[in-house]
Amino acid sequence: MRLISYCVQRCNRLYHAGRLPYIAVVSALFCILASQVSANGKLAVKWDGSTEGTAIDLNGHQVLFNEDFDTKALEGPKVFAPVHAPFGAGTFDAPAGEAYDVSEGTLILKAYKQDNAWRSGSVQTADLAQSSGRTEFDGTRGFACADCYFETRLKFPKGVVHGLWAGFWLLSPEAANGHTEIDVLEWYGGDPKGHHKSVHVWPKDRHLHAFKSDYTGMSAIIDGNWHTYGAQIRDGTVYIYTDRKEVAKVAVSEEFKTSYYALVTLAVLPKEAKVAEAPFSIAVDYIRAYAAPAGATE
Repeated sequence: MRLISYCVQRCNRLYHAGRLPYIAVVSALFCILASQVSANGKLAVKWDGSTEGTAIDLNGHQVLFNEDFDTKALEGPKVFAPVHAPFGAGTFDAPAGEAYDVSEGTLILKAYKQDNAWRSGSVQTADLAQSSGRTEFDGTRGFACADCYFETRLKFPKGVVHGLWAGFWLLSPEAANGHTEIDVLEWYGGDPKGHHKSVHVWPKDRHLHAFKSDYTGMSAIIDGNWHTYGAQIRDGTVYIYTDRKEVAKVAVSEEFKTSYYALVTLAVLPKEAKVAEAPFSIAVDYIRAYAAPAGATE
């Protein structure tokens, strides 16, 4: 709407300034085109890999949140399952469901079939009231943070696993104007190069949702070993890390200057649901959030 208003004002200025009608028409057409581009669901940002490989230094950082899954406490006070509405080709289990297994400090999220229907799991660091913006984080239940470095340690199955759709992502609590989302890692298991990272703006009118993704092959994901995945917003830029090395960065708008809570999710990719073989799973070692020392710069 701001762009359309700008277009109208610009055309009015050209008209009253006595400029050629042709210029006004061209300006109007340009604005209409720009508004369509703005409305096509793409954010006007660009992913940048120019500093790929730069290591993040966590020396002196304070661990503000740590869930290392020593107990199966999936209804708080640290993590909650499933909370988020189901998406993909299945339904998320309740905390006691078969989709969740905690053993020896590891959370296993499993996708399986029950009565020929897919089920899987998702955990997050905010309960329903907090994620919907109805209550605040009081330090005793749930967690969200601004300017933190969020990290998880995950292990994916080795090789190609059709139907697997897993992610480590950050969401801001719902506010008056909507919320924002950072997909640190989306992994499409049916694609050997299926690493996907994105930034999203979700206005109250979800039809106005806009995003910008970057699809980058990361072969280490399918080696069957543990890897860390992290993200931080710093000075108006989102930085994405794997094994604490920068993968890419993207400059974002003011909407992203807010607090976030973290999620780890295993869903089932709809287009591969019919060829997927149940069960399949991912392993989660921990979810953490770090704060930089006061006055520190990266």
